[in-house]
Amino acid sequence: MLSRAGSKNVISEPFTFARDGNPLVEPVPGLRVYWAACAVMAGFSQGGGVGLTLAEWMIEGKPSRDVFAMDVARFSDFCTVPYTRAKVRENYQRRFAVGYGLEHVNYFAPETETAFEQPTFRRSNAFAPVAAECNAVRTQVRINEIHNFSKFEVTGVGAEDWLNRLMANTMPQNGRIVLRPMEMGLERFVRYGKADFIGRDTATADRGSPPDRRLNALIVDASDADVSADGPIFHDGTVVGFVTSSGYAHFSRKSIALGMVPREIADDGEHFEFKILGERRAETLTTTPILDPQGLRMRI
Repeated sequence: MLSRAGSKNVISEPFTFARDGNPLVEPVPGLRVYWAACAVMAGFSQGGGVGLTLAEWMIEGKPSRDVFAMDVARFSDFCTVPYTRAKVRENYQRRFAVGYGLEHVNYFAPETETAFEQPTFRRSNAFAPVAAECNAVRTQVRINEIHNFSKFEVTGVGAEDWLNRLMANTMPQNGRIVLRPMEMGLERFVRYGKADFIGRDTATADRGSPPDRRLNALIVDASDADVSADGPIFHDGTVVGFVTSSGYAHFSRKSIALGMVPREIADDGEHFEFKILGERRAETLTTTPILDPQGLRMRI
C-alpha cells in the first residue's frame, strides 16, 4: 500500500527538543545513580560530547568541561506546556533557516525546471540531472566541493612514524596516495608484516578466523527504484544477510547495493534476491570492481 500511496508530507524523524535547544545532561537530583541524557537534537554532532560528559561524571565524579547550560533543573514553572510547544516549534523551524557555511548542492536542476526534488519511493526527477552531472565529472573537468569533510595536516619530526602506526597500510611515497584500510573484505589493504600499527593483534586474529559474513557488492536487476538500506537479502528463499547501503551508479549504469552475506556463499556470480517496494528483484554478487577494475585510470 505504501508503494502506491506516494509521499504527502515529509517528516524526517521524531526529535526531542528542550525549550532552549540545549540537551538535558547530568545526574538527576534526588535519585541515586540515575542519569539523564536527552533532548540531544543533533545526535551525530553532539552525541560524542554528551557521552564523554556522562562518562567523566560517572567515573571521575565531574565533567572536564562546563556543562551548566545542560542542567536538567534549569526550567521552572514558567515553562508551561503551551510555552514549550511554541519554543520547540520555533527551534525546529529556525535551526534549518540558519546558514552555517557547510551546505552543499544536492543536484543542479535544468534551467527549464523548478529546483525541487519531488518526494517519491522511486527514482525522482533529480535522476536525469544527477546522471548528467556524474557523466560530466567523469569525462570532463569539474570542481567538487568537499569543504564539509575534515582534513588534517600532520607535520613535524616523527609525523610519518606516527601515521604509520595509526594506519594498517604503509605510508606512500611522495606524490602518491594511500587508501586507509577498512574491515569487511578489504584485508588486502592491511600490511600484516608491518612492525606495529594500532589494532595489529586484532587484525591478525581476524585473518586466521574471519567473520562469518563479509561486505560484498551486488548488481541489482532494478527498474525505476533502487534497494533501500537495511533491507533483507534472500538466497534460495531464505534471508541470509542485509543491505548496508545502495544507490544507482550513473556512469556504470547499474543499480548497486552493498550488503553483508555469509562468507561461504560470497562467490563471484552468486545469485541473490532483494525486495524493492514489495517486488522480488534478482541480484548478482560481484567480487570485481564495477568501474576500472585494474585501477588504470588512477595511474594516468
